[in-house]
Amino acid sequence: MILQTSISEQIQNIVLMMARKYAGDTKNLSSISDLKTMYRRYLKETQGREASDSENLVITDNFEKSSAMAKEFNGEVQSTLDDMGQASIIIIEESIDSGLKRKKVENALEELGLFSSDHYSLLQMIITDIFILPSHGTRGGSSTDGIGLIWANPKETYPLFDVVEFLVHELTHHCMFIDEQRYGHYDYDTILKKENWAESAILKKPRPVDKVLHSIVVSLEIILFRDSVTGHPVKPKVHPPTQMLINQIKTAIKSLQHTIAINENKGQIVLQERAKNILTNVENSIVNF
Repeated sequence: MILQTSISEQIQNIVLMMARKYAGDTKNLSSISDLKTMYRRYLKETQGREASDSENLVITDNFEKSSAMAKEFNGEVQSTLDDMGQASIIIIEESIDSGLKRKKVENALEELGLFSSDHYSLLQMIITDIFILPSHGTRGGSSTDGIGLIWANPKETYPLFDVVEFLVHELTHHCMFIDEQRYGHYDYDTILKKENWAESAILKKPRPVDKVLHSIVVSLEIILFRDSVTGHPVKPKVHPPTQMLINQIKTAIKSLQHTIAINENKGQIVLQERAKNILTNVENSIVNF
């Protein structure tokens, strides 16, 4: 979400999220190192997950470590929010190409640093671990219950540029997770109902509102990243071409606004004010394309 806000606002979100638990301590933060240490402490105490390193991002293809992370990751969803079987999508088995996939992610991370120091720095701040495990089709993901943790399963044939976009994609999810913890985004009693789903900007199918808003925000970040940093690819693999992505965002916004309007007419809340403001920001940005 850097290109939709700023890196300073994203850092502030992390601090304010932690201030709910460590109000006095956050006032004494004096360096990024202090922030990383407190952030890892926060993740351990709120999610029960200990980061692999006290300060640095770790990318692992070690089977035991990855399996343990996958169990935490697979605890993601509850009730109907598990609309696509996310809780069992990772295959817990060793893969002969896991080392190659790890290297591809490492190379993409290095490339991201060359493209955008802000995205690179924020990813190094927010993401503590990336683990490699196979799946029958999905190429990676993130979980609201696993802030700081990314599962990666890139195809060996993916160009490096596409894996860079994957990292930006997942980083944006985590920025949204943190923003939600800080402000609150949804009325879960409302969005759990299937009749309130809307069309995803990425998968182009009805999904729960939280995932639709994420898809809209992630898609815009990819477009802005291409527009201001890398250029617009001709045949991207991970995300659609830019014009297609623009059209899908606009369709998803209309679908989500329809869901919001129907519920507001009944006196029901779908998105909290903060989430509405995020959606409005996307609407204002996408008209420039």
